[in-house]
Amino acid sequence: MKYKNRFKLKLQDEDSEFFETYILGDISNPEITINRPSQQKLLAAKKYFESQLSSSSLDEILEIKDKINKTKLLTYSVEDNVK
Repeated sequence: MKYKNRFKLKLQDEDSEFFETYILGDISNPEITINRPSQQKLLAAKKYFESQLSSSSLDEILEIKDKINKTKLLTYSVEDNVK
């Protein structure tokens, strides 16, 4: 998830710290303070992938990781104003 000590995924403000601490940091704290709907969605996604990958072998997980690392994404920014 890192490239040259920088996370490949950069989220906005509070979400970035939440992502690094609770999603990537493997901290399973029942007292997690969720301040934004986006943080709730990140936590739900983590739980989903944990349940989906729990029955996978290490080789299968490494294959998935390799595919993700080789995926190229295009970022397209749009204005906030809806017309």
